[in-house]
Amino acid sequence: MTTLGDRLQIGPATVADAAAVHAMAQELTRHGRSLPRGDADSERWSALLADERVSVLVATVDGHPVGYVSAVRTLHLWSGADVLALDEIFVRPPARGAGVGEALMRALAHHSGGSAIRWEVGEGDLRCQRCSIRLGARLRRKVVAWWPSAPGT
Repeated sequence: MTTLGDRLQIGPATVADAAAVHAMAQELTRHGRSLPRGDADSERWSALLADERVSVLVATVDGHPVGYVSAVRTLHLWSGADVLALDEIFVRPPARGAGVGEALMRALAHHSGGSAIRWEVGEGDLRCQRCSIRLGARLRRKVVAWWPSAPGT
């Protein structure tokens, strides 16, 4: 594993990062890892990044974006506490295997303010499951329903 050391920087995305986040989200969608089509354009990403409930952290190496993690702060009714619902984590192929994904997750944990983080892992994605366990996450079996409901349904 290549280490990036001080060359890797992770910080909160701002509206100025909307185009870079959009580009990476499109890369993720093209590789088929994301359920929805990724219809949010740069303008929509600008609005999302301005929303206080949205957390997006961007990883850069030598000033170039190499990955991001996105999450939404939401209320978990059973516990009565906020949780971060992790939406996506993406690392560009040249930076994979260098610890960027784990660094993004640890940065999100630091950024969470102590809130729990919840995410979904594909049943066959053993690499992601192993990474989740290394972070200290507990894996639970669950079926995820995705219903793109329309008005009047």
